[in-house]
Amino acid sequence: MPKYLKYLNPSLLVFSINTIALSAFVLTSSTLMMDFAKVPKHSSGLGILLYFIFTAAFVIGSLNYKSSVYRTPEEINSINTRYRQIIVITLTVFGFLTVFGYLFWFKDVILNLKAYILKLITSGMLSSSQSLKEETSIKTLTNFGIGTVILSFLSYKFYSKIKYKRLTILIVLLSVFRVVFTAERIALIELIIPIAIIVVRFDPILIKKMMFAGLVILIIVWSSELLRSYMSPVYNEKYEPVEYLFYRFSMYFSTSINNFQILLYESFPKDFLPISGRTFYKFFAPNSETGVALGNLLSRYGSKEYNNFTAWGELFIDFGYFGILIAALLGRISRLAYNSFIAGKIIGLYIYPLLVLFFIQSFRTLLLVNIRFYASYVVILFFIFLLSIARSQKKLQKSEQL
Repeated sequence: MPKYLKYLNPSLLVFSINTIALSAFVLTSSTLMMDFAKVPKHSSGLGILLYFIFTAAFVIGSLNYKSSVYRTPEEINSINTRYRQIIVITLTVFGFLTVFGYLFWFKDVILNLKAYILKLITSGMLSSSQSLKEETSIKTLTNFGIGTVILSFLSYKFYSKIKYKRLTILIVLLSVFRVVFTAERIALIELIIPIAIIVVRFDPILIKKMMFAGLVILIIVWSSELLRSYMSPVYNEKYEPVEYLFYRFSMYFSTSINNFQILLYESFPKDFLPISGRTFYKFFAPNSETGVALGNLLSRYGSKEYNNFTAWGELFIDFGYFGILIAALLGRISRLAYNSFIAGKIIGLYIYPLLVLFFIQSFRTLLLVNIRFYASYVVILFFIFLLSIARSQKKLQKSEQL
């Protein structure tokens, strides 16, 4: 196996990103926390130790106890040719839903582009995004974009057909449009990272170009932050633009750890643990006792924008200290997915880029149970459903021949 693929293993990614987050939290001053998040900094040795234990549990669970089977891109392409028809059907369904969702959501912008651009320039992104949020029900369809992009880009690598690449580019461009008018940077990041992971797996010679492209995208995405928030005199009178962007970026790390500390500060386990089940029922019962209590907690100590408890915080809320075992289990599952990814199996090639998104955002939230990810699960379940039908038909044909 090429050495560069070892840098994509789950233990290294999760340990690195959460170490950075902990370091950012420790180095963030109370003044910066108050300026950007409008909340005091809560710090305790127990909280930092517990966060490290959760991270260590995941890392230990994701350690590999046997060498992974590696297949070359050529071997992968020859194996996956039999999935072509099923992939085409899946992409047709979810590609249409994704593009339709974006076009319907942004229909007012498309029809009144000049007015929205003027509003964007004069009032900033917040004003333009508020105008769009009236039609957020259709926004759910755009969540199919992550799974669709992964599958379409994989198809481009399997079959070298430009139509798959065009679908990928179309959805990425629509997400760029989304970033410009709503400042939802995460929508673009969640498409770019899986593409980068697939490129690294199939075309290592393009890694340097991907790094350059990633730098350009990072500059574009964070430049939009100047339009959205830096226009406020609260920031532009106190910080230089580059200084502001650096602190703003670091806040995404340190504020999540700060919210994790708040859980301990409030003795949250005493009231709602060891098991609350919030992760599993929050989409069906958002006004439950635990959900309301968490909302009240953040309204008192947290920020409306920086309102994440980290992935370990979500596990802590649901399972208390037993959440450490769940973190280890997630690590084990991640390792199995990584081995499947290295082996070039279609399910591993699809799932592992999704898991990388979870790894990279583990310092913020448990992305695996986020509603945006549920749509990606639907895409792969639909694919597996079609695959099972195809296999059962082949078995039936063979039995009839006998």
